[in-house]
Amino acid sequence: MLLIAVAATFLFPAEASAERYMENLGRGVIAINQGRGKVYVGWRMLGTDPEDIAFNLYRSNEGGDPVRLNNQPITQSTNWVDSGVDNSQLNSYFVRPILNGVEQEAGSSFILQANAPVQQYISIHLQTPEGFSPNDASIGDLDGDGEYEIVLHQAGRSADNARAGNTDEPILEAYKIDSTLLWRINLGKNIREGAHYTQFMVYDLDCDGSIGFGDVGIITENWLDIGPDLPGDFYKDEDDIVNFLDFAEFALSW
Repeated sequence: MLLIAVAATFLFPAEASAERYMENLGRGVIAINQGRGKVYVGWRMLGTDPEDIAFNLYRSNEGGDPVRLNNQPITQSTNWVDSGVDNSQLNSYFVRPILNGVEQEAGSSFILQANAPVQQYISIHLQTPEGFSPNDASIGDLDGDGEYEIVLHQAGRSADNARAGNTDEPILEAYKIDSTLLWRINLGKNIREGAHYTQFMVYDLDCDGSIGFGDVGIITENWLDIGPDLPGDFYKDEDDIVNFLDFAEFALSW
């Protein structure tokens, strides 16, 4: 009987589970002008939210006192169409979750500018260098505010490995949703521009709840220039070949 019990222990081990690692994100409220006095508002349902969570949605006009838009707590959706909006003025939107019947603190607001265009997307104004064009992008919370930013590859003249000749220097840029440029990285003349070898990734590698400068994985070489607002001179030493690990460790300790 003892042998059977021991065998069963190895053949049918107890189910093991580990806590799932998740980003520390906010509600991600967005608002889009639909025209004719209507504004679509959407926000994020979090993986940690209980099943019985509800929301109140608020609008503030030109910085005035916020007005609740829903008569009853919103329980079936994270979408709302606001009607009768004066889109010639600035409007901001935010939500307050309701837990156990108690309204919680408000998250970040989304500001819909006056006379925002009627369109089904949010436009981000890029500062694309001359001769370059927007290419691949990835998202992540780069500054720890709970909202996604965009890391964008700006591509210039490129060439496949089968072709000889020089290419332009690959550039990465980070933008906030409101079009603020956070930083720009020029990967340097020793990194060949092309779809096969200028891939990058954005992930919270050190699991601190946000994606810092060192959590952007890229191929680097000597003559990397990471812009005037970051410690780029450290990487301009012609004799210093910088790999991803060196780059990440330096950025995290900076």
